[in-house]
Amino acid sequence: TSVQIWRLLQIYCPIAMVYCAYNNLMVVNLRHIDPTTYLVLSSSRLLMTAFAWQWMFGKHIQLTQWISLVFLTIGILIKDATPQNEAATDIMADFTKQP
Repeated sequence: TSVQIWRLLQIYCPIAMVYCAYNNLMVVNLRHIDPTTYLVLSSSRLLMTAFAWQWMFGKHIQLTQWISLVFLTIGILIKDATPQNEAATDIMADFTKQP
């Protein structure tokens, strides 16, 4: 019915607007910072969410969850600290060449 559709729109429109804002801010950020820095910051948002969750809602995260976040952070740092594969860079350069 139209009432159910209206209720669904009320629920999903704010979420869609947040995603829209996030996508637009991502483009703005990529214009001002290099992609590697953006990836590090983007990947670390889960860690920031954990801190905000504890601080804003007064919820405590379990030790196993903190250990998971530490491993995730270490993985992000290792991935972003390793040099790029030269072969992959060469392939991407071939795709971006102008004829």
